[in-house]
Amino acid sequence: MLEINQVYQGDCLDVMKQLPDNFTDVTITSPPYNMGDRVKPWLQTYKVNNKDNRNKGEYFKWIKEVITELLRINRFHIFFNIQEVVGNNGVIQYIYQEFNPFIKEVFIWAKTNPPCHIVENQCSNGYEYIFCISKDNPNSKVFNHCNFKRKDYIRNVIIKGVHRDKHGHNYAFPEWLPEYFINYFTKKGDLIFDPMCGSGTTLYVAKTRGYRYLGIDISKEYVQIAQKRLSQETLLPLDVKQEGGKGIHPTSKEVGILPKFL
Repeated sequence: MLEINQVYQGDCLDVMKQLPDNFTDVTITSPPYNMGDRVKPWLQTYKVNNKDNRNKGEYFKWIKEVITELLRINRFHIFFNIQEVVGNNGVIQYIYQEFNPFIKEVFIWAKTNPPCHIVENQCSNGYEYIFCISKDNPNSKVFNHCNFKRKDYIRNVIIKGVHRDKHGHNYAFPEWLPEYFINYFTKKGDLIFDPMCGSGTTLYVAKTRGYRYLGIDISKEYVQIAQKRLSQETLLPLDVKQEGGKGIHPTSKEVGILPKFL
């Protein structure tokens, strides 16, 4: 059995097989988009993650296996962020086709500052999909497992910017993204899971808000980055106000023992 509040190195499908049914509560993740060598050399993630350079049929099969396994181990919601690019063209329709009975909601992230194109003579892509694939009464748009307040206005179109990751990952989540879904679609005590955690942003946000977490990544380099972030004595990010004061910068003091690699 894997321990919680840890990051493990390995192929997510292999590691998830070690988890029992309904072990995690809410998953927030984003798979590689199958960029391969079609982008500028410094953006080629397949050199770090060799699973990001497949033919389209293999990629679609892998996406199906990942989501199917997530449905097995997850109790409530899976927030699955993905963008359609040349290497995965058709993946949005494929997810609708394969998992329609579990698609509770679809969020659109409309970027206020989309990055320039990564291939010459191509339009900049200014939006991404975030599927909510759920076992929480998926036939209804009403969320039972959530943290909505009476006057909250929760939109399924999120207009937010892209922020460059400061931890060495070219395609990392901005921190607001997992924060949004943790704030509104979890309950205190939930175990937050990211099976492709990269530099650990989902896990970091979960930890700073007092949630349990579990992460996996195939890259040893990214796992080490995530472990370093999570080993800090973290209170609250600067932009989160505490009662009677402002948030506090995390310190670099290490606590505990770093998680072990598989």
